[in-house]
Amino acid sequence: MSDFANISRHRSRWLAAAASAMACSLVAGCGAGTADRGSTGATGQVNIAFLGYSASNGYTRSSFEAAQKAAAKYGAKVTFFDGKFDGATQTTQARDAIASGKYQALEILPNNSRQLVPVVKEALAKGIKVAAIDYAIGPDPAVADKPGIDGITVQIADNMAEGGQAQGKMAVNLCKGISPCNAMILVGSKASDFDVIKLKEIKKVISQHPNIKVVSEAEASFDEVKAERITRDVLQAHPDLNIIISTGDQHCFGAQRAARAAGKQFSATTQKGGGKIACLGWGAARESVDQILAGHWPSSITLVPESFGAKAAEHLIKSVRNPKTLPLITTQSQLSPIGRVATKETLEEHPEFKGEWNK
Repeated sequence: MSDFANISRHRSRWLAAAASAMACSLVAGCGAGTADRGSTGATGQVNIAFLGYSASNGYTRSSFEAAQKAAAKYGAKVTFFDGKFDGATQTTQARDAIASGKYQALEILPNNSRQLVPVVKEALAKGIKVAAIDYAIGPDPAVADKPGIDGITVQIADNMAEGGQAQGKMAVNLCKGISPCNAMILVGSKASDFDVIKLKEIKKVISQHPNIKVVSEAEASFDEVKAERITRDVLQAHPDLNIIISTGDQHCFGAQRAARAAGKQFSATTQKGGGKIACLGWGAARESVDQILAGHWPSSITLVPESFGAKAAEHLIKSVRNPKTLPLITTQSQLSPIGRVATKETLEEHPEFKGEWNK
């Protein structure tokens, strides 16, 4: 997969000062970690290097803080490394963490699944435990329910093909009885293997329904401002737009502002001739959950960064202290209390779920 430097997968609105404080004060992402290697015995200190997408990213922060909290329960320490949305940077950090001798485990939000393969194999060969979270690490980024690399300790991956199919099916349901049903697709980046997989599955589903007409397909870089600008331009050419299919909640928030500025209603449903636009999100951020419950969005693909951050840290610690522990291979959907898609119905059935990250 291409580096995330230009696609900013889950861009948040943190202020620069807050990001800097997180990277340099809370953690060791600005330089070498300070934790001692410590004992790897049954109750000894376990040090985990958490290699995040970026310090300037709410999704990363949610996962890191959950891992940190979970580790504290077991007398372990999690140290953050700022991947800066760059595969090469993250790979170098992983090598540095291994060479330092300070860490018994790595927990990785992979900026580049393929690029990390050699360094993860190196870590595993040296007895360092490794968790791939959010996406698999390996030659095939589409892998979800089997290990991307033999011997990996933990893999909790998003099944992107399943998510793309779910988005396509939601679009089909929204467009029933409407012909043409004018659709815009907003992806993060077509240079990303992850988004390419999602886009392929979305198109595969909606192509079977000739009433759905894709009037625009654009890259919005998980950037609200860019999504707003793209939507504004599309609405000028296609004021009868019915639905927006996205691979990131950020796209829907930007599109929502553009639609309202154009006098359109953002809604959980659409109608013939336009006027009401339905946007399908991806991520189920806390703000997105609010929009769905208020009837402004129909749905969002559910991601659970707090759950997988904590679960991976706990299993890494267990595996360090007991090398006979079996690997944990699962998917985000299996951890989600509301299943694959957040809708008003699934959220009302599980009011305890409020979303696990902030956009």
